[in-house]
Amino acid sequence: MKISSLVTSSYVQLLVDYLRHHRIDPRPVLGEDMLAMLERAGKQSGLRPLMDHEAFLRLLERVEEVSPSPTLGLQAAEYIHAGHFGILGYLAMSSTTLADALQYLNRYGRLFHNLHEIRTRTVGADVVLSWTVFPADYHPLFTELSLATMVAFVRQLVNAPMALSRVQFVHPLQGDKADYERFFGCPVAFGQPQVELQFPLTMLGLPLRQPDATLLNILEQQAAQVLAGLPREDIWLQQVRLHIVRLCREGNPTLEAVADALHLTPRTLQRRLALHELKFQPLLDETRYKLAAQYLSDPNLQLVDVAFLLGFSDQSSMTRAFKRWSGETPHAMRERLSKGS
Repeated sequence: MKISSLVTSSYVQLLVDYLRHHRIDPRPVLGEDMLAMLERAGKQSGLRPLMDHEAFLRLLERVEEVSPSPTLGLQAAEYIHAGHFGILGYLAMSSTTLADALQYLNRYGRLFHNLHEIRTRTVGADVVLSWTVFPADYHPLFTELSLATMVAFVRQLVNAPMALSRVQFVHPLQGDKADYERFFGCPVAFGQPQVELQFPLTMLGLPLRQPDATLLNILEQQAAQVLAGLPREDIWLQQVRLHIVRLCREGNPTLEAVADALHLTPRTLQRRLALHELKFQPLLDETRYKLAAQYLSDPNLQLVDVAFLLGFSDQSSMTRAFKRWSGETPHAMRERLSKGS
């Protein structure tokens, strides 16, 4: 069975901003229904809803008709900002280094295009990010927009110019190659086996320009409320829970990761928990469940956002865990919390 290819409607908002900057009315180009959907989504702080990939390509081609340019993707990417990425943008901006920000971008990237996953490898002194390419979904303009958007956003995050080593695309060159090399600031190759972005390994340690801790502070406050509602515990056990909360956000709330954060071996962590008559998995489940109550009480967070913030790989994994914990679904819990019961 073919999986439907979906992309974030944040890209549509980017097109709206591009058209308005060029004094082109977006309503006849994108349609009133699409603009109404964007307005509703803009009132929330979570990720914008996904839309059919083919439907977005049709919108992209309409924009190209009214504003023809072989480098439309590069030009539109210039208008990217954290708000287009929603919760992902603010999580990235709350990071300390580029490595931390890329970790969020990689973890949540599937929520922006569900079939294109990023693969990372090192080649000498460089990091290479590559994207799986599905021929049926591949579209030169969309690919250029996606890659240019990521580069433009990272440039906003770091405290230094993003000195790329090489960029490559699958499709043949369209337009002037100098325009592409001017935008990316490095050699750009076309007609290659896969899409790749290469940059020096040293860039991972770059500090962010102006870390915006707004969302992170909200999440930390919610975590603090969870801990405050638990029975009084000693400082060490509170530290264990805080590391669990942080590692849930990073998608790695494992025994090994928590032990490493505490500078312990997994066996030592298990032994110390046993002194408190606790085991790791029940402690993780309890912390996640109580944290979920805080997240689900926030209507701005979509269920898929909550799943990722709790450290689950997808929403269905969270739903199965909820049924095991309480016999109810996350949606049912949200409904109950909204009614104050």
